[in-house]
Amino acid sequence: MSSVRKILVVVLFLLVGGALACVGGPQKPSVEILCPPSGSQVALGEEVEVEYRATDADAVIRVDLEVGGQVVNSQNSPVAEGQPTMTGVLRWVAQDPGDHTLIVYAYSRDRVASDPVGVTITVGEGEPVPGSTVTISLLLPGGTRTPSGTETVLPTVADSPSATTPSPTRPAATSTSPPPTPTQRQAAPAPPTATPTQPPSPTATKPPPSPTPTTQLANLWVENYTSVDICEVYFSPPSESWGSNRLLQGNRIYAGQSALWTIPPGNYDLKALDCGLNELSLVRNQPIHGNWTWEIYTQLPPPPPPQSVNLVVYNYCTEDIGRLYIYELSQPDKGPNDIAFPIPIGGSEIFTLDPGWWGITAQNAQGTHLDNMEPREWYAGDSPMWNACAQG
Repeated sequence: MSSVRKILVVVLFLLVGGALACVGGPQKPSVEILCPPSGSQVALGEEVEVEYRATDADAVIRVDLEVGGQVVNSQNSPVAEGQPTMTGVLRWVAQDPGDHTLIVYAYSRDRVASDPVGVTITVGEGEPVPGSTVTISLLLPGGTRTPSGTETVLPTVADSPSATTPSPTRPAATSTSPPPTPTQRQAAPAPPTATPTQPPSPTATKPPPSPTPTTQLANLWVENYTSVDICEVYFSPPSESWGSNRLLQGNRIYAGQSALWTIPPGNYDLKALDCGLNELSLVRNQPIHGNWTWEIYTQLPPPPPPQSVNLVVYNYCTEDIGRLYIYELSQPDKGPNDIAFPIPIGGSEIFTLDPGWWGITAQNAQGTHLDNMEPREWYAGDSPMWNACAQG
């Protein structure tokens, strides 16, 4: 009987230990792809930027990007022991046409992998239409923006500056500091002067090929200094309709981020909306050649229009003004005296009036006439002055 009891105790111990192991086992980190959205289209040879956010109750140590079963890019946490939240951009160059699934994994400090999260990208053989692609870059705390340095006019859409952009780090969403000042952007340098081709040597069979001219495009930078995300961006020549949203479905320019479009040079109307479709900025007939930056700030509500007139009466008479009558055109009897105390020589007094037609009469303490102003019209917000006896 005792042996049976011992076996039951052992079995119970194993069951409890297994249950505790399941409860206390390592938890998986989680990861999400912020952009691009699934179904995006890119040109062959174009670099794709995959922006992610990974979180773990303990710490995220690494994030991998996998395409076709191979890890094509990886980022380690800038903190040696990992961090609870890790954001960044993983890059992959589209080298084969067709549909490709881009999968992101996050790893915890215990080397536990997250569940895979992926998006499908379609790679075409042609080049994207100018203005149809956008490179998202981030504004870092302290005003450092990526890509940084001198920016040149792009000869083709495929030659995107994002190919040499370092991996940015997204600002903390809880930051309440004022928007950073963007790094001063230098003017686009002039295209290099072609060096004359030297005559071929006697052994050369043909001269080197001449360079092929390219059509230069303009860089449109959009910098979001508001406290909300920009979900819709429109730009078109003034003679055309707005067309479709230039941000792909699901894309947005987060507060503190900037975006770059390469577009044909010319004049444009531009409009930006938040995710509630409220207008944040509207620009009309803006010339865009080379580099142009559209800085979008939070619009403050306009101040309420003034509702009154502030009249200042100065006493230039040789004696005190003892009685002052400020009357509307509809008051031929001038109404009551409007001052409780005399206005001394060289003194002044301020009166708040409703907009309209007003006249003024000044007298001394005994009621002797000193000066008057014929009725005139004042509007809300006016601050007129009347100098009694200034004409002698």
